[in-house]
Amino acid sequence: MTTEPPTEPQFLQHAGDSTRILSKHRQLFDIKEKYAEEKAAYDDQVELLQAKEDALAKRDLEFQARLVRLKNFAKENELKTEKLTRR
Repeated sequence: MTTEPPTEPQFLQHAGDSTRILSKHRQLFDIKEKYAEEKAAYDDQVELLQAKEDALAKRDLEFQARLVRLKNFAKENELKTEKLTRR
């Protein structure tokens, strides 16, 4: 037969109700504190990633603008070359 392990620490098995309630409140506090720390770390990471994404978007726009200028430059050179070859 399998017996399930007690869900409470050994010292609380014979403790009074108020002691158990205090223990549960402490556990809840610890869990909330850990959650708050994890949430703060997550928020910091999201902020960092958002800044990286914004920087990448800015670089992408700059590259697109350069590409447009380069295409226009190449097109102008091609037109000039055609004009010179016609003469």
